[in-house]
Amino acid sequence: MRSLCFVIVERLALESLALGNKCSGKYCMINIEGLAWDWVNEKLYWSDICADDVEVFDPETAYRKVLVNTGPDSDPRGIVLDPTTR
Repeated sequence: MRSLCFVIVERLALESLALGNKCSGKYCMINIEGLAWDWVNEKLYWSDICADDVEVFDPETAYRKVLVNTGPDSDPRGIVLDPTTR
């Protein structure tokens, strides 16, 4: 199943939409500053400057995890990944 993930800033939400279906998920966010798509493993990563987190989301399973909390006042802004290396 293919999904489209997108941020709705006014609602502070990350939403996923199974292509060809109605909205399949909604995930509470605070303030997403950067997004990156892992095209090899099909996972979405983002940085949240209010929660000081870097998180990962699997749109197939709706699994979501905080990978790292960068600590107060760190404000992680952008995110870049290279899924071809470990």
